[in-house]
Amino acid sequence: MARGSVIKREGKRGVTYAIRYYADGCQHWEGGFPTKKEAEAALAERLRQINRGEFRPLKDCPFAGLCDRFLELKKSQIRPRTYETYLASVKQIKAYFGSANIKSITEEHVERFVASLSGYAPETQAKTIMLLKAIFEASVRWGYLGISPARFIKRPRLARREAEFLEPDEIRLLIDAVDPRHRCLIMFLCLTGCRISEALGLRWGDVDFNAGRVFIRQVLQFSRYGDRCFFSPKTEASRRAIDLPDVLIQELKTHQMRLAVELESNEYDLVFPNAVGKPAHCRNLVRRVLEPALRRAGIRRVGFHALRHSYVSLLAAQGENLKTVQALVGHSSARTTWDIYSHLFDGETKKAVSRLEERLFGENSAEVKTDSAMKDIT
Repeated sequence: MARGSVIKREGKRGVTYAIRYYADGCQHWEGGFPTKKEAEAALAERLRQINRGEFRPLKDCPFAGLCDRFLELKKSQIRPRTYETYLASVKQIKAYFGSANIKSITEEHVERFVASLSGYAPETQAKTIMLLKAIFEASVRWGYLGISPARFIKRPRLARREAEFLEPDEIRLLIDAVDPRHRCLIMFLCLTGCRISEALGLRWGDVDFNAGRVFIRQVLQFSRYGDRCFFSPKTEASRRAIDLPDVLIQELKTHQMRLAVELESNEYDLVFPNAVGKPAHCRNLVRRVLEPALRRAGIRRVGFHALRHSYVSLLAAQGENLKTVQALVGHSSARTTWDIYSHLFDGETKKAVSRLEERLFGENSAEVKTDSAMKDIT
């Protein structure tokens, strides 16, 4: 029967607990437990593994090497821009922890690192903390740690930013002011609520003129170094069909005929390629198309995503329900739509209460209120 013990340690960093146990004729130590209860639970788990023949001794590894291994495995699983964000965060993490062995990093070390991020934007802090937690969780799965020293670290609460959108008259001014060659793109974004990456990844094969619909099946992204990549949409909900208004169908047909005349080739069959038939870069379109059009129209500076927000605001203003909006914009859940656009649906609660009142009391609702008020007075 395997045996072991819990040892209390006191030092400059306060009281921590370690566990000692024997397996395969060797003595093993694990430290850094903040409470005796956690140490006892870890020891019980180790003894269970030993008795069942499932125990594997923890391996040694420099933390920096483990970060590199984590990135190497993640590279094939995430998109280029996400990977570039990971690279920047891991560089910062490695600079703080240096060449420390993975087993020597304690909860206090992790908390001090989190405190060192206080000068960064909340979004940057949150991304770095979640990445650090993921690295330590991988360390546990891979057999380098018994417990994660980052398991109790929470990401900072992010203040919700109000979505920026254009009013209907501003949308009309923008469409009139944009260069004719890019008029169809701006109309498409305003009348479908698509993300710019979805619009730039759209192919003519995804457009069904007979049904008056487009099918979102891929997105276009560029890495920091200019490498272009086509991906499937992130979630199943993002793969969707969107009905088109007649005015946009006619604009798309005109746009298709113009491309057939102007372009020698369109290698990827894109609806919105650049001037030489290659995938268009979002950053170039912002600088050369959107911002000049906004200036000519006398509208404040906004990004392409504001056109998506504008689409949602128009749907909400005409009384569309939350589930319909969710399906059209491709959110994975109605909760996501509500978290972003709840302020646009504020009026719906008042309408719901009024409809309930009318259903219960009909045309006599005002009289019921008056009678009730008089009884309260008397």
